[in-house]
Order: sequence, then structure tokens, then C-alpha cells
Amino acid sequence: QALPAKGTLKLNGTLVKVGQSIAVADIAERLSFTPAADANGKGYATVAFKVSDGKELSSLSYKLTIDVTAVNDAPTAPKPIAVPLSLIEGKAFSFILPSGTFKDVDDTVLTYSATGLLAGMAIDSKTGKISGNPGYSAADLESNTVMIMATDKAGLSASMPLTVKVINSPTVLG
Repeated sequence: QALPAKGTLKLNGTLVKVGQSIAVADIAERLSFTPAADANGKGYATVAFKVSDGKELSSLSYKLTIDVTAVNDAPTAPKPIAVPLSLIEGKAFSFILPSGTFKDVDDTVLTYSATGLLAGMAIDSKTGKISGNPGYSAADLESNTVMIMATDKAGLSASMPLTVKVINSPTVLG
């Protein structure tokens, strides 16, 4: 008898111990296996066991092989943008998301989008680069929250806020 080397085997939410007896009725309803986070594969884990008629254990040992099918995980936003993006009204700008702003353990390609962009601003869906030229009326808002989203191929996404401040352009007196 042996427990899986990877993952956890539980009966009614409690870890199974080597040599523990498990009733047939409990196998389908109360016995559960949980793989390690983000782990998967054919033949991922095995459980060795013996059967009993209630009086004696079988002389033979049996093996149950557990296959774990991969599932898509949503992207994450582990590295928030803490500093507001300060822009000058009427002046072109370009802002590249810092490396590691969004991550996805399944996909290396994410698609970017944003809501709350000011007039004259756009986001590149492939790179996440925000650029444009905020108009002269944008400074009247003082600050604006833009929600940036990163979406994976399966349609799962993560988002984070970016504060955008537009400053009045300097006035030239002459």
C-alpha cells in the first residue's frame, strides 16, 4: 500500500494515511484526489492498495493510476502599476506596460484591452502599449482610472487599474 508521491488523497476532507481502510461506499462519494497546482499529465500519480473481505487483506497488491487533465488558468496581474501615468494635455505620449504586469502560466500570448481611456488615447491589443494625445479638455478631469485587461486564448482575463493624470500644458506668455 502506498499513497501518491504527488498531490493529495483525502477521505471526507482528511488526508488518507497508509494502511487506512476505506469502505467501498466511500470511494465514489467521499474519496478525492487533488493534484499540485498547475500540475497535470497522463500517469500523474499512482495509489497502491489491497482489498479486504472484512476479515483478511488480499495477498495481491493493486495499483490505481491517476491521469490529470490540464485546465486553463486565468492570467494574473501580480505587479500592479503603483505610480500614476502623468500626461501633458495636447502632447503625444507612449506608455509601455512594465514587464511582469500580467502573467499567464498557460499562454505566452495575451491580448490587451482597456476601458476608461480618455479621448485621443488607444491601447495596442498585441503589446499593451498605451499611446495617444490627450485633448486640451482632458486636464479638466484631474485624474481618470483606466482599467487595463489582459485576456488569454481561452477568453479568461485579469485586469488592473491605472490612474491617468492629465496636466495643463504650460502657457506661453509673450
